[in-house]
Amino acid sequence: MDTAVDSTVLKVDKNYTHSVWLSYAEVYNERVYDLLADTSSLKAGTKTGPSTLLLSRKALAIKPSPPSDWDASQNTGKYVAGLRQIRVHSATQAKEILKLGQLHRKVFGTLANSQSSRSHALVTIKLMRCHRGDYHVCCCVHQALIPGLIPVA
Repeated sequence: MDTAVDSTVLKVDKNYTHSVWLSYAEVYNERVYDLLADTSSLKAGTKTGPSTLLLSRKALAIKPSPPSDWDASQNTGKYVAGLRQIRVHSATQAKEILKLGQLHRKVFGTLANSQSSRSHALVTIKLMRCHRGDYHVCCCVHQALIPGLIPVA
């Protein structure tokens, strides 16, 4: 049995569909990077090791969130513009995506730890609910920001 699977069953309204979205960002030297960014855009035949990935990464901008639809006076904080969100269909798939993101983190060997992190990581899990009759009517049911290193081994 996969220990990453939660056997909890929740009752859901059949008039809605639900989806889970995952993003993974790194804060390094006061810049934010997408750990799930598509690296296939690197030129074919070139070195694609970790150092090449780090050199080719583009820092993302932090922007103020737009006013909420239900209360324009409410300050909703900030968001990372261009941060990739991936829809996941299982706990196993989410775990694999996090492992991929771990490979893109900035690490440097120290005497105490050969893979010491030089950054902070932020994992965001977002649960969306959309009405089956009108897919334009979607809302974020819950969003969890998980700071720090997430052990995914």
